[in-house]
Amino acid sequence: MLEIDKILISLYSVIEMDASAKKQRENNGRFVKGNSCGWKPGVSGNPRGKPPNSKGLTQLLREMMDEKADYIGPGATPDDKTWRQLIAKAILLGCSRGDHSLISELFDRLEGKITQPIDAKVEQTAIWIIGKGNVENGTP
Repeated sequence: MLEIDKILISLYSVIEMDASAKKQRENNGRFVKGNSCGWKPGVSGNPRGKPPNSKGLTQLLREMMDEKADYIGPGATPDDKTWRQLIAKAILLGCSRGDHSLISELFDRLEGKITQPIDAKVEQTAIWIIGKGNVENGTP
């Protein structure tokens, strides 16, 4: 078989697969109901769930924060003892250099995030339910 024939056959199979895949999707890319690629009813995509005693990234970082920092670089001094102290010093140094994102983060951590007031008017009809009947816009 010629090399060009092999290429044409492989291109044809790709086009054919693409056409069958399009039949299983809507215009927005979501799978149509009853497609062969989706999860079957009652079947989990993660049947075993999270393994017991497994640690996530947050847990590992929390444990490492109080370990001795072996980092030697800009901003590090011999009196830095833990990663927590080194990171705190780096944040303060960045604030002193005018890094607005670090200044904002520091104030959010120390003072708490400022809540943004939301001015919204909601008009709603009150419906009171009494026994089996309804009374609209009134008191029971």
